[in-house]
This record gives sequence, C-alpha cells and structure tokens, in this order.
Amino acid sequence: MRGAGELAERGAAASGSLKERVEHVERIILLEVLRKHDNNKTSAAKELAITREGLHKKLKQLGIG
Repeated sequence: MRGAGELAERGAAASGSLKERVEHVERIILLEVLRKHDNNKTSAAKELAITREGLHKKLKQLGIG
C-alpha cells in the first residue's frame, strides 16, 4: 500500500469537496487492497480491519464492483 503522504497528495489533487476527495482516497485504498488480495473480499476486509459486510457496503457506496 502506498504511503499516507502520497495518498494525501492524490486526494488533494482531486477536485471537489472534502467528502469527494476523501471518497477518492478511499477508492484508491480499497482498489489497491483488493488487487493485493486477488479480489478476495474476505482477506481484504481482514487487512482493513472491517467486516466483509462493511467492505461490501463501502464498495457499493463508492460504486466499486
């Protein structure tokens, strides 16, 4: 996973409101973790310390998957 500074820069480079920028960074993190785990949502959720259901909710909220 990329460093927090790089993620912050990528979020700052995005246009829009704070909420839109935070969602942009969340989307980057989720996609990278899913890629790392070969799209295994259970493993990705464990790494992110959230439930599998919470991961599904976040993916739906961000329009991923």
